Amino acid sequence: MNSNDTILFTDTLAPVNEVPACLKRLPKQKPVDVGELHADVFEDSTHITSILSGDTLFVERGGAGVGEQGEPVPYNIANDNFITSLLLACFLLALFASAQSHRFIARQAKSFFSAPRREFSDITETSNEVRFQLFLALQTSLLVALLYFFYWHNGDTSVNFTDKYKEIAIYTGIVAAYFFVKLLLYWITGWVFFNRKQTSLWAHAYLFLVSTEGVLLLPAVLLCAYLKTNPTKMLLYIIAVVGIVKLLTLYRSTVIFFRKKNVYLQNILYFCALEIVPACILAGILLYVSNFLRITL
Repeated sequence: MNSNDTILFTDTLAPVNEVPACLKRLPKQKPVDVGELHADVFEDSTHITSILSGDTLFVERGGAGVGEQGEPVPYNIANDNFITSLLLACFLLALFASAQSHRFIARQAKSFFSAPRREFSDITETSNEVRFQLFLALQTSLLVALLYFFYWHNGDTSVNFTDKYKEIAIYTGIVAAYFFVKLLLYWITGWVFFNRKQTSLWAHAYLFLVSTEGVLLLPAVLLCAYLKTNPTKMLLYIIAVVGIVKLLTLYRSTVIFFRKKNVYLQNILYFCALEIVPACILAGILLYVSNFLRITL
């Protein structure tokens, strides 16, 4: 090769129009105004979807923004601040009232199991003691309503949380009306068939029995509410408490009204008419109201 010869070098670079796309400089995009984006991310068509649609990894799915409804959270009364506060207030007030009226309670219990020759002794009651018994009777109505509520809604989540207070209040009103109607029937029966003294003694005994029933049912309510005890497993205890109270009612009615011999049939009729039949009616009313509330609430 001579020094005068020209050496030709071929250009190995590709033309500008053949530059790979990965090396091309993309035009600067206009910044996205966040304020123009929809705040509701659960809508199907949003600006975010339109922005991400140019990405190769973006996969559009129909109705993805809507989501699926999850399982409803079961109602747990242990997490209910209102019911917990109510039960705590009932417990503390019952302890305070018991501490203030322990002599009255002991006197009532002694008179309840006293011999027939002493049962017509006068029992004086102050206004505070009467209010104490009425409070315990109202507490018994609330506890019975809660136990029925636990049994009826055992694991059921079909009722809205906000409606449960209304349902418990309705049950409490029904049970309170049941106790009041029974007391009224006892007073009417005593006014027709017995004397005033016997009717007054029975009213005192009836309030004492209702109050005692509420105190005995309080552990069952606490176990079902805070230890998650199945209400069906507490039926034996509840039936035992109710049975003991009914037997004491039969005993006290025998002592007050039917101390004479050969009046067993009248005593049984009196007990069935004013204890068994009203209890069956109460169960039927609660069942009917529960089915009605399940439809309406």
